[in-house]
Amino acid sequence: MAVAAEYKNGVSSVLWAVRALDCAATSGTEVDAQEAAAELLRVATARESGGGGVQGFRAADRPVAAANLDVADSMQEILLELEVGQTLITAGTVAQEVSTAVEPGALAAAADQLDESQRALDAPADRASAGFRGGDEAPDPDPVVAFPGHLAAAVDGIVSRTVDVGKEVVVGLSAIPAASLAPIAAGAVTALSELPKVGPIIAAGIRAVRRAVTALYELLPAAARDKARELAKQWWGDHGSSVTAAAARGLLGAEAVVAAGAAALEGRVLDTEKLRTARGLLDQLAETHSETAATLERIARVLKAVFGIATALVILATWVYGAAALGFFFLLGAAVWIGRDYLDAGSLGDRVVGVRAILTEMAT
Repeated sequence: MAVAAEYKNGVSSVLWAVRALDCAATSGTEVDAQEAAAELLRVATARESGGGGVQGFRAADRPVAAANLDVADSMQEILLELEVGQTLITAGTVAQEVSTAVEPGALAAAADQLDESQRALDAPADRASAGFRGGDEAPDPDPVVAFPGHLAAAVDGIVSRTVDVGKEVVVGLSAIPAASLAPIAAGAVTALSELPKVGPIIAAGIRAVRRAVTALYELLPAAARDKARELAKQWWGDHGSSVTAAAARGLLGAEAVVAAGAAALEGRVLDTEKLRTARGLLDQLAETHSETAATLERIARVLKAVFGIATALVILATWVYGAAALGFFFLLGAAVWIGRDYLDAGSLGDRVVGVRAILTEMAT
């Protein structure tokens, strides 16, 4: 299920209004800037419904048990909504809703980042033949011999990308003051409930951040949320020293999947075409996991940028630190949950045809 057109249109409207404000603030008159700020506020609030939702933003409305849940699309929405929040908070400072000024070019940079993510949605990768080799390529001399190495590479890639997300999370958590992080580590998503009293554009940005973090929370099964909090506290406590490939392999159940692959191959005469098909499916799986993991890493970087704003805007600090900490916790849970799903290692919700399923099909 693709990201809804109405949601993308709302993001585009915000982006255009932000560009206009940036132009007016840098090269227009004070009246031009005031008019641009008023238009941005109109656009930002127009996309919100009375209940605090946003038209087309479906990530928060997809229960974990939904059969048609597309995690990749949900993550793209969460990334976009975070970037909308970051951009609006920055725009509010440009509109002088607070006395603290942002660095020159900060609003343009935030808009560029949002634009890049929006364009990525409009130009999805063509995966129809991903992972399949063209007819002019030489076939494997012995697919049975080659396949175990290909399987190991697919599993290692999922593990490695999960570790990369984990490291981004630890870096982000380490930048949050311990006094702000510790209460959140023991608390719940209710830390997001009371919003700081700020100007209207910044408030719209804060609501977007809350919407994104809450959607990330709702996306995960309860057990995954609890596990994420435990892992985040452990990894933060040891400064990331336990964020290793070996630890991730155990966490993701990778060895059991590799063993299943060995069992599927041992002592069997497998159809060569089935082996080649399985290899192509593994390549597809690796590509889609790579794209989703890249989105998770971008979410981590945007969370860091959002709480970076809090260091300049003291009035936001407590709330933004808490929101970012929760975002990091649940992002880590998402990375582990998605990794286990791609491996078919006993995820709490099977969303993709993972490695183990591909092996089972190959061996039948």
